[in-house]
Amino acid sequence: MLLQRKYNENIDKDVKSLFEAWPEISYKISVKPIEVGDDTINVVYLDVNDEDFDKAVGVFEAKEEAMGAFRSFAYELGFEEYPTNIAFLHADFDGDKLLLFLKAKNNDNIETFDQLSVEKLTKQLLDYQRVVLYQSAILTYLKDIFPAIDSMAYVIPHQLSSIGCQAPDLKDLAKIYGVSLDTKQDEITFIEKILEDMDVVCKGKKLPPIEAPL
Repeated sequence: MLLQRKYNENIDKDVKSLFEAWPEISYKISVKPIEVGDDTINVVYLDVNDEDFDKAVGVFEAKEEAMGAFRSFAYELGFEEYPTNIAFLHADFDGDKLLLFLKAKNNDNIETFDQLSVEKLTKQLLDYQRVVLYQSAILTYLKDIFPAIDSMAYVIPHQLSSIGCQAPDLKDLAKIYGVSLDTKQDEITFIEKILEDMDVVCKGKKLPPIEAPL
């Protein structure tokens, strides 16, 4: 299990609290600077030995239950799991019918959901630690049904704003890149592509990596 968090003055105290509560768990700690905007942030990583959770079986019914309890306490202290499973989420209206499109990173398959299958979508979102959006309105729609989306969502316009840049309309952005967006499937694929190079939108400033702590 790899946990991460932005460095702050409480980090030593919080790491101590976590492992005082779980003394049987071994870990390695490291700090890495990440370029964000025209500055850097320091990110703390806790590489936790998963095998040590076998020692907690007895107190917990299973290793997975122990890991879940540990993870919950770490989240309370401001850590999050390093995102290895990342998805892109996009939306459109077909008349008055809402459609949602889900695409896993580096996977060409795009799934489509409507209002009747949104529960299926939220169950699938549990497979991901990070969900990337270009439309912040999706958060407004989903957070009442799936509150966890708030802590998972990397909203590109918000991230651009945080480094002093503005997010153009997606279709205007496509014109800058010389890309044709004929379908919503094209749009969600384009959203993944532009994250590789946002210098057109925000010259000289680094967008926070999608894996970075939110």
